[in-house]
Amino acid sequence: MWPISSPRTVDLNVSWDQTMVFMMLPKGWNQIMGVAGEARQEMLADPGWREIARNEWDATEKSLFPINRPDFARFTSVTRSENDGWLGRSLAELTEARGGHPSDVFADWILENDLEPGVVAMGVSNSNIDAVAQMIADDRCLISASDAGAHVQMMCAAGDTTLLLTRHVRERGDLELEQAVYEITGRQAEILGFNDRGRLLPGYAGDVTVFDLDELSWDTDGFVSDLPSGAPRLRRPAGGYRATAVNGVLTQVEGSLTGANPGAVLDANTPAP
Repeated sequence: MWPISSPRTVDLNVSWDQTMVFMMLPKGWNQIMGVAGEARQEMLADPGWREIARNEWDATEKSLFPINRPDFARFTSVTRSENDGWLGRSLAELTEARGGHPSDVFADWILENDLEPGVVAMGVSNSNIDAVAQMIADDRCLISASDAGAHVQMMCAAGDTTLLLTRHVRERGDLELEQAVYEITGRQAEILGFNDRGRLLPGYAGDVTVFDLDELSWDTDGFVSDLPSGAPRLRRPAGGYRATAVNGVLTQVEGSLTGANPGAVLDANTPAP
């Protein structure tokens, strides 16, 4: 077995359609998930529910939603212009400004934001950068992680390699550039058994990424509405790579897609060249 570690913190955008962040608050905040519309509005305003929610909030030691670190709950969207000033600020700041219990302040926020939570839970895991650096430098660990797009409206898992190269190579020096590149190419192929990948050698697949380390940037993700149903998903900017080739065919140049789709499902039974 190989443990995997991503350099990225796990940040969960809260939505009423799909979220796990309140599952450790079953009596209070998780109850909001079971109702909709006017019933949700009534519950958020109900003094009885608010008392239950406050008590559970205070009694719960660990939760995916950062009840003990409200500075890690940051507002990402508003529905009314008078709240524009709170974009990017935290539940801790809102609570300090308005006074009261953070559970009540959060409930009031949702009510005045037309029942849209508009908040992201920051650093649910991997928030200790020094500890992350120890994990990714450990030769018992694979630098990898993805849920294959299972939660595209809750978090953006794209760009992990960019974060590795910018923060842990260029800025912190936790890994040398050559080692970092090997960790996310050759070593992955060797361990997972993809015998014709991961190296620049004759006969191997022409999978190549071209970049200048100083040009790379790991930027904040944002919502785009391009799923087949028109639903939104989170996407991160391209990152500054000069070119990408898959199976010897260019798929992007200077951040623009070429339209070519030469990739295919990899087969671990493919013999080495």
